[in-house]
Amino acid sequence: YMAIRAPMMKEPEAATDVFAIDRPSSSGTLTVESGFPIDLVMVKSTSGGANYTGTRLTGMVLYPHTQGAEWDVGYSFDFNDKATIAGSGDYSTWISWMWKRAKGYFDVVTYSGNATSGRAVPHSLGVAPEMMWVKSRTASNQSWRVYHASLGATHGLNLNGDNAAFALNRLWNDTAPTNSSFIVGNHGSTNDSSQIYIAYLFATLPGISKVGQVTIVANVDQDVDCGFSAGARFLLIKRFSDTGNWDLFDTTRGIVAGNDPRLQLNSQNAEYSGDDYIDPYSAGFSINGGLWNSGDYLFYAIA
Repeated sequence: YMAIRAPMMKEPEAATDVFAIDRPSSSGTLTVESGFPIDLVMVKSTSGGANYTGTRLTGMVLYPHTQGAEWDVGYSFDFNDKATIAGSGDYSTWISWMWKRAKGYFDVVTYSGNATSGRAVPHSLGVAPEMMWVKSRTASNQSWRVYHASLGATHGLNLNGDNAAFALNRLWNDTAPTNSSFIVGNHGSTNDSSQIYIAYLFATLPGISKVGQVTIVANVDQDVDCGFSAGARFLLIKRFSDTGNWDLFDTTRGIVAGNDPRLQLNSQNAEYSGDDYIDPYSAGFSINGGLWNSGDYLFYAIA
C-alpha cells in the first residue's frame, strides 16, 4: 500500500476561513457553499425532517438524532468551496453549517474499535479537545457519546437525546484527552472490537470558537463572554445538570434583539420561532433568563 501524510493543519486567522452557514438553492441539486474545503457539514430542514451530518473523510452521513449506522446519500465533497448531494428537490427550508479542519479548532478522526480499556486514539487537533462527539459508523443500536471538558472524563452525554450528564467510566476510561490523543474505554458506543467509529473534536480558539459552560438562573439575564469581537454566528447549548435539548441558534436564521428561531440537534422537529431566548452581544451572546430553566449548561459558539 501507499500512505501519504495529511497536510499540516494551521491555525485559522478568521472564523470565516473555517466555518460557514449556507441555505441551499430552492430547487435542483442540493449544493452548499462554504468558501473552503468542507470537512464536516451539518444539514437540517427548518420545516422538519432532514437532520444529518456528513464528512469528507468518509463521504457518508449520520443522523445526530438517532442511533442509526451511516449511509450513503450521494454526497460529494470533491470541491474546494462546496459540497453537493445527488438527486434534486425543493431545499428552500434547508440550512447547512460547515467546518474545515484547523489546528486548535476542529478535527475529524476515524478508528476501528478493539475493546481495549484505556486505548489512545491519535488526533491532529494540536490541543486537548474540549468537546468530542463519538459515534459508531457501523452499529445501528449505539448512541452518539459526547465528552465535554466541563463534565470531565468520568461523565458523558448523548447527542441523540435530552438526558442529563451521566457517569460511565467505560466511555473515556476516566482519562482526559491530550493534545495528541483522546482515550476511550471498552464500551460498545466508543470502542467495540466489531465496530468502526468517527469522532468530531472541538476546541476553543481565541476569537474564533469557544467551548464553555454557563450557569443559568431563571429570570436573570446575563452576557456570556466568548472573547469575540462581533458576537456569535453559531451557538449550540444544552443543559447538562438536568434534561434539556441541544438547542441551536445562528445569525442566518436570526440571533436578534427579538424572537430567535431555534432548532434542536437531537430531533427532526421544525424550528421554533416564537421566543426570544438569546440576544446579540459583541463578545459572545446574551441570555434572556426569563425563558430558561435554571441549571448548568454547556455551549459551543463560533464567531
